[in-house]
Amino acid sequence: MARSKRVNATHHIELCACSHCEADFNAAKRMSDALNTYIHGLREHLFELRDKWMAFRLSDGTSDGVLYDSKRDAVRHQDDEFRCAYISFRNILGGASPQECVRVLNFTRDAYDAGFRLADPDDVHGGPDVAPTTAQMDAQQGAVIAVIKPELMRLMGLGVN
Repeated sequence: MARSKRVNATHHIELCACSHCEADFNAAKRMSDALNTYIHGLREHLFELRDKWMAFRLSDGTSDGVLYDSKRDAVRHQDDEFRCAYISFRNILGGASPQECVRVLNFTRDAYDAGFRLADPDDVHGGPDVAPTTAQMDAQQGAVIAVIKPELMRLMGLGVN
């Protein structure tokens, strides 16, 4: 899936007006809204929800709205499994922010672009789950701080060097 070169959307997602960041943030907002709707709507059934999966389109963050019993089921029900990110509720029962979702979408896009096969309809588990490295997470967080820190210093009247 060829994409245009995009900036690291987590670097200044809420302070930037560029089209890349706006599109990524809108997709992430749709994704977090869908996840949080299920989490809050099924609050009494979190034990069952923790084992469910959802598929989200990388292009716009939309979902088919189906809760799947496994990643494999989610992968098998997509028209093109490489155009989606697959999310388990297991580690997000407290909710998901748009900032977290933009990281997932960008990481999944980058993994597919680099040739990783995260979705595999023939794998009993639906394909491997790859986590970002500590260096990747530090780079994302560092980029956010580099953009936000001068703005905070300006607001506090400390001046910016």
